[in-house]
Amino acid sequence: EIANSDWSSDVCSSDLWRLLLMPERVMDYVIVHELAHRREMNHSAAFWQIIETYLPDYRERRQWLKENGVRYAGPVELPKH
Repeated sequence: EIANSDWSSDVCSSDLWRLLLMPERVMDYVIVHELAHRREMNHSAAFWQIIETYLPDYRERRQWLKENGVRYAGPVELPKH
């Protein structure tokens, strides 16, 4: 569920399109987070070290997701033409 405090680890394939609506830096965080799980299947210090290697500012990106991720849950209104 997107409203989850750690959205990226709970994202299912049917919700992946919602990433396209988020800022690119947040998309990058979610992708790196998921890829880090290929090496560490938990949220240990080693896991976060992997993320920090690629995204030194991951904490800010993660905070944005915690504060704003809920806005991407539920129905999405597309712009009318």
